[in-house]
Parts: sequence; C-alpha cells; structure tokens
Amino acid sequence: MLDIFRSLKSLIKISHIHIDSAVFRLHYSLTVILLIAFSLIVTTRQYVGNPIDCIHSKDLPEDVLNTYCWIHSTYTITAAYRKKEGYEVPFPGIDNSKSYPESERKEYRYYQWVCFMLFLQVHRIAEDSMMFRLHYRATVAVLLAGCLTLACKSISGSPIHCETSGSVDKAVLETFCWLHTTYSMVRAFNLSMGQAVPYPGVSNSKGDGVHGHAPHPLVKQHKYYQWVIFFLLLQAILFYTPRWLWKGWEGGKIHALMMDLDIGLCSEVEKKQKKKMLLDYLWENLRYHNWWAYRYYLCEVLALLNVIGQMFLMNRFFDGAFLTFGIDVLRFLESDQEDRVDPMIYVFPRMTKCTFYKYGVSGEVERHDAVCILPLNVVNEKIYVFLWFWFLFLGVLSFFTVLYRILIIFSPRTRVYLLRMRFRLVRRDAVETIVRRSKVGDWFLLYMLGENLDTVIYRDVMHELANKLASRHHHGVPGVKGELQEA
Repeated sequence: MLDIFRSLKSLIKISHIHIDSAVFRLHYSLTVILLIAFSLIVTTRQYVGNPIDCIHSKDLPEDVLNTYCWIHSTYTITAAYRKKEGYEVPFPGIDNSKSYPESERKEYRYYQWVCFMLFLQVHRIAEDSMMFRLHYRATVAVLLAGCLTLACKSISGSPIHCETSGSVDKAVLETFCWLHTTYSMVRAFNLSMGQAVPYPGVSNSKGDGVHGHAPHPLVKQHKYYQWVIFFLLLQAILFYTPRWLWKGWEGGKIHALMMDLDIGLCSEVEKKQKKKMLLDYLWENLRYHNWWAYRYYLCEVLALLNVIGQMFLMNRFFDGAFLTFGIDVLRFLESDQEDRVDPMIYVFPRMTKCTFYKYGVSGEVERHDAVCILPLNVVNEKIYVFLWFWFLFLGVLSFFTVLYRILIIFSPRTRVYLLRMRFRLVRRDAVETIVRRSKVGDWFLLYMLGENLDTVIYRDVMHELANKLASRHHHGVPGVKGELQEA
C-alpha cells in the first residue's frame, strides 16, 4: 500500500528549498494565482453568461439591444452623480441624457477588456527564454486562448443577431445571414454616425444597384466571420510545427547527456562516473554534430518564415486590410476625432447588413434588408490588434536571431566570446582550445549542455575536454588540470 503512495509522490512536486524571499513569492506565486482566478471568473461570466441586461421603453428585441450596448460600451452623466438618488435621479449617474451636453458623458470602455487585462498581468516571459520559445509556447498559447474564447462565445450564445421589419422568422434570418455572410456599404464608413447613417458601413443599399450578396464595388463582404476560430487553430498548429520538427530531430540528446547532472546531488563516485561518460561521448563524437545543429538553425529559419508568411496569410484572410492594420490603428488614435475613421470598425464591424429573399403571398420574390450585430467582432478586433504588434515584434526578433546564428556559424571569435560571457567559470584558454579544434555543431551542443548542467560540473567537463584536445597536440592548456583521468 505504501508503495502506491510513494509512486504518487513523484507526480506532486512541492519544493521545500527556498531560493527567494517570502515577499518575492507573493509576487510570482500568490498574485499570479489570484489574477488567473479572477480572469477565469470574469471570462466565464462575460463570454458564457449574460454580461449585460438593458432596460428600455422602445419596441426593440432584448438580445439585440443587450449585444449592441455591450460591444459599444455604456456611459453615465457626470453631473447626475451630484443629484440626490431616489428624488432627482433613479441612480447615481443616471439621468435624461438629452438635457446634458456630450462632454458630461463618462464612457465605460474598460468593461469588455477586464478579463484580457487580468490575463495580461499574469502572462510573463522569463528573461532567459529564447526566441524559439516565444514562437511555440507564448504565441501558441495566445492563439489557442483566442480560439477557445471565441468558441465559448459561439457555443453559449448566438454569434449573430439580425433584425428586419418584414415577416421573416428571426431564427431563419439569423441562420441565413450567418451562413451567407453579411456586408457593409463602403461609402457609408465616411458618413456621420447618428445623422447620415445609423452605424458606419450601414446605409440604404436599394438605390445603389446592390442585389443581395452579389459582388459589387460599393459592397464590402465579411466572409471571414464564421472562420476565425478555425483560422486561429490553424495558426497555432503552424507556429508549433518548427518545435515539433526539432523535437523529432533532437531525439532527446540533451536529456540523455545530462544524466541528472543538472542538480549535482549525487555521490562523488557516481558524479565522477557520469562526468567521465559525458566526456567520453564528447571526445569520441567531436566534429560530428554539425547536421544536428543545422537542423535546429533550420527550425529557427522556419519560425521566421512562418511569422512572415502568416502576416500575408492574415492579409489575404481579411481582404488586404491586415498588413497596415496596426499602423492604421495608431494613426486613428492620433488623428482628430471628427475626421477619423476607425480601422477596427472597418475590418471588424459590429453592425452590418444582410439581404434575404423569399416568395411572398403573391408568388413574387420579396427582398428583406436586415441589420445584423456581430458580437464576436468585439473579441476579434482585440485579438488581431494584439497579434499585429506581436507578430511584428516576433518577426523583427526572429530576423536578428537568424543573423546572430549566421554570425555564430562563420565567426569562431563570436563563439568564444559567447561561451566566455555565459559560462564565466570556464577558463578562456580552455574555451579557445575547444572552439579552435571543434565545429559549430559541437559549440551548439556544449552551449546547450551549459544551459542545463550544474555550473561546477560543466566547468570540470570543459576543462578536461580542453586538456585532452591540447594533449593530442603535445601540449596542455595552462592552468587546466585533468580531473577525470583514471589512475
């Protein structure tokens, strides 16, 4: 019975060795747990339940109004906070908005962003993470999180809400518009909302020769809407592909060579045996690791090509509006409020049009123009604004990483410098001897071993390897004593 619990013990990792202070642990442990918990609570309520309930006196469908108010934010009247509740106003901040100028309105635009902000506060990249990990770990996590968020919203609620004045069944209309996509009128994006048009991109299309969902120069189709979830999943798979290739090519070599020497908590006899086994492998296989290292460098090149290719793929997915999307957003934020057109509304509109045809009672075809609200675009715009800047950062970082790898391949001095700067316990003479008599693949293996082994053990192995290399050429390395030679 006790053997069962002993086997389970290995699955529960509780460290009793403290390497930092209690205050520091409050930052990265307790605070992170609280932020994740709050993020999950807010996300569950916001994207699975009903995040807003609106009360109104007009003859409007409740779900349409709730969705509209949620994605366009709400507001209060600043002057109404100073009035007495129950007598002058029904609630602090709530009053007849027609009696106040727009300057008295206090907008609440943070409401939809809270769960993302909490997650952003939690998510951090360790300082020692490599560029490759940003591709297959951080980026894949972001893409899958966006995919799951959209999936939860689609499954728990309706991804589209449509309304028309004709006698068309609401469920039939929404299903039709979801399957056949919706559209916007291009010239209506530049008209004044609330005066000329009810919403940017939404105007009367009957006089423009627009017939349903047929291609037209004045019409912008939104065909991507129902495919975003699958597209994010595809992007995540593509980002993980270089990692999958490297895991197969690496073959567990680093783990096998470590032999638990990363912790250094073994007997001196066992430690000496394992160090000798590692040294023997390095000695016998020196100058045979180039192909192994080049395959890793190839994976980094593939990661760079992937992030560049995905920028163009997303540009095609969004009808040529993605390559300059981030720049357009920055210009929008800096331009005058009266003259600017929101690029996020242009690419991810919250309200669009849909045309539905059916036979009337007289047997003639009737046209029904519907207005549709797309609640998922609130999430889509946030995801892809972040992805635009993230991919730009990742692409620049990956480009310089590839240049860095090229420099390592063709410059032995750079290899010496990097080993010296990273592993200062190893003597410079030993590093120079090893680099001079080995190839770039050996350097890469030694660097990776140094990232994982105990520093003292790594120093001993490097010194002995340098001594053996120098002995083969009839002279030793000054100051380096052979420690692993058997008597």
